[in-house]
Amino acid sequence: FLDADDTWLPEKLSEQVAILDAHPQIDLVYGRTLLWRSWRAADNGHMDYRDDFCDLCLPPDTIVAPPQLLLSLIENRAQTPTTCNALMRREAISRIGGFEPAFRGMFEDQVFFLKLSVSAHAFVASRVWARYRQRDDSCSARAEASGQVPEARRLLLDWLERHLRDRDVRTPGVWRMLRRQQRAARWPGLRWVYARYDGL
Repeated sequence: FLDADDTWLPEKLSEQVAILDAHPQIDLVYGRTLLWRSWRAADNGHMDYRDDFCDLCLPPDTIVAPPQLLLSLIENRAQTPTTCNALMRREAISRIGGFEPAFRGMFEDQVFFLKLSVSAHAFVASRVWARYRQRDDSCSARAEASGQVPEARRLLLDWLERHLRDRDVRTPGVWRMLRRQQRAARWPGLRWVYARYDGL
């Protein structure tokens, strides 16, 4: 997958295919994604656009077994695999039924990776393989500016609850994390309470 305004770095495909070939048990490989802001500097001469990375929050250069990636994606504090970065086996995409028709635009990719992470082993790499262009007019930027993100996240978490029940996922840690995030999404003003009592 590659959106028209993002770019792959050299050797992305060859290095990722080599990892998939070396580890037949994995369905997904991804690395660090560059949040690419400096592309604007060439357009307007300003140099205040700095590139950045999100934390992987998973051990780099290792195979991650379920539910580690799922837990990380539910918590939503780490970099998602991102479509421009990740490479997946076709049979894994077919197995989960591809993208979720109910989600178009906002959280479309996150839902796809949540579905995949329920059962997939992933190789999380320290390599940078893609530049993800950051734009003020992107779907996510417009949703953030208009205040749509909290409600969209609540809908995503409610969908995930149904999906986990349909797949008969019973891992206690997954349900604890999901409930914690659902509470935060429904009552964001009480985040400090959740943060205090989650550690008890």
